[in-house]
This record gives sequence, C-alpha cells and structure tokens, in this order.
Amino acid sequence: MSVSQRPDFSSFFEHKDDAYFFIGDTLTAKIPTRYEAHNLLSYGDTIRTLCIFDTEINKQYKYGYNFPAVVTMEPSYIYKEREDDVDFIVGEFHKGDKFIAYDTVMQQPFIAYATFVEFINNGRVPSFLSYNQMAVLFDNISRICNFNPRINHAVFEMIYAHLSRDPDDMNIKYRHTDMKKPAAHIGLRNVAYGTDSTTTRLIGAYAGDGINAVLLNKSLENHDMEDLLRL
Repeated sequence: MSVSQRPDFSSFFEHKDDAYFFIGDTLTAKIPTRYEAHNLLSYGDTIRTLCIFDTEINKQYKYGYNFPAVVTMEPSYIYKEREDDVDFIVGEFHKGDKFIAYDTVMQQPFIAYATFVEFINNGRVPSFLSYNQMAVLFDNISRICNFNPRINHAVFEMIYAHLSRDPDDMNIKYRHTDMKKPAAHIGLRNVAYGTDSTTTRLIGAYAGDGINAVLLNKSLENHDMEDLLRL
C-alpha cells in the first residue's frame, strides 16, 4: 500500500507583488499570546507577529513555521483560542489571503534575546519541534536578526539535552528514556528540576522559589560543595 507524502509547505503559496498569497483551501496559524510580552505580537485587522508558530493546512497537514523575524499577515478571520492552558491568537486564511503581506523584513537583534528568553529561559519549546530538532531554533538567528551569538550549534544541543525531560518524571532527562513519548521541558532557571542538590536549589533562586523546590524534590545524594559549606 502506498503512503502519500505530505506536500511541501511552499507549494501552498504564490509569491507575487512582494507578498506571499495562500492558494490552498484553509490555513490556520496559532500564535501564542505570550509573544505580546516581548512586543512580538499585535493584532486588529491584521496580525503582526514573530514568525515562529504552528500551522494547519486544509485541516489535514500540520507544519511548523520557524523564521525569527516579525511579519505582517492578513487573514480572513482572527480569533482567540485556548489549548492545554495556553492562549493563542488564531489567524484563519482562505484562498487568496496574504499569508505574508511583505516579503522584506527588518533585521532586529532584540529578537535573538526574546527567543532565548521564550524558548530556553522559560522552556516554552514550540510543539512542532521534536527532540532532535530543538537546537535548529537558533541556527538562523545570526543571518536573519543581524546578531551573532558566537555560540556553536552543539551548545544549544547540550542545553536542550538538559532541559528536555521525561513527561512522566521531570527528574529524569529525556535522553535517558525510550523517547517514545514527546519530551516535556523545564526552563533554564528551574531550580526544582534543573539542579540536584539542596544547596544549589536554595542559593540558585529567590528564597521562596528555592524553599519550594527543596520541599518538592528531596536531594538523595551527598555533594562536595555541601561538605565544604559544613566546615
């Protein structure tokens, strides 16, 4: 039995008059409203947003869009939606709508910082990325944002290897599982699961957060630094 392949994402668009027009039947773009905190989302008659979000085309094909720049979109309908306790702005496009209203974007270095805060510091990894794809989020930052982080791709792989966890037990790193379920994620400054000693949990966060982390996860190992502090 033959298995039909998913069409290439670009096949659903036509480039003309300095814009990208949608030529399929329907497309929905789900954009997290938390982008507003970084001044990377505004909406009214159009949507101005960071171009990193989930899309679904013809109610059949799902794609992720990863372009670290702010774009303007002109959907037929704009509405709010909530899924898994996350709020989204949804743009619904129909044939002939401008998916990307202008094919030229500004190079904005601050987007590099905003993406680091959103996707590493806060651990909010886009759902369309698998464990092996997470580090690619930052591959185009230098070229598109005109900002050179001077960090090798392998460093981001190591960071996400630490932040990706077993969804059934956040104390277990995802790479130590059978990887059959999608990974869960913690933020870079998460002291409840990101550290493994009582001392680092207490001194690595605000007092209230550190105490809560210690109560949540009891340290089962002895650490040299703690022995030193006892002297």
